[in-house]
Amino acid sequence: MTSGNYSSEYPTATGLPDPDALLRYTDWADLDLFTSIGDAQWVPAALRALLDPDPAAQSEALNDLEPVRHQNSIYPATVPAAQYIAAILADPRTATECMFGRRRGQKNRRAPLRSELIIWLGDLIWDAEDSPHDDPDVSAVLAMRPALFTVIAPFLHDDDASIRSAALAAAILLVEAPQLAHHRTEIAERAGIALDCLAATDVDVQDPRDSSYALAVAARRMG
Repeated sequence: MTSGNYSSEYPTATGLPDPDALLRYTDWADLDLFTSIGDAQWVPAALRALLDPDPAAQSEALNDLEPVRHQNSIYPATVPAAQYIAAILADPRTATECMFGRRRGQKNRRAPLRSELIIWLGDLIWDAEDSPHDDPDVSAVLAMRPALFTVIAPFLHDDDASIRSAALAAAILLVEAPQLAHHRTEIAERAGIALDCLAATDVDVQDPRDSSYALAVAARRMG
């Protein structure tokens, strides 16, 4: 088993670990691999449940992962959890529509799990960029940006508007990586067009968990 953060020993073409191998070979019982509530032994079950055939179980699994990123903090268990989430984005089971919004008194809303997972990854990158870069876990998250862009970029063309918005919001943050600088012009152009479309509609961008909100906030950062 791999001790501590899972180090892509079984990489796929995306540069991310194979998700099943990651769950199998990461030593989740390692005391150095922790979350905000202690050890990470519960994390694999929550990650597996993201692909559960029951949409309610998928939504609950994402809620259950809150201690991995509690209060915008990055923990040793955050990195393998993020690698798994990124590695399953293309899995058809993440296209399932689920009910979200029960946390923090938010109103219920329906959205594809995939858009929520992309928002989760985008929020993680935001947190990492605003954290001390000499922290090894933060550095590990930032090092994932090229691989994350590889798996998220195809969803810039998705048929679902919420997935497209989530992907664009994440891409705006990801292209801050020096390795992705050559994508900045394209992403900025896409962001400008998307924001013009939002301004021309009555879309509510006040829900912090909505992909349109994520896009609007990320675009302000691009500024």
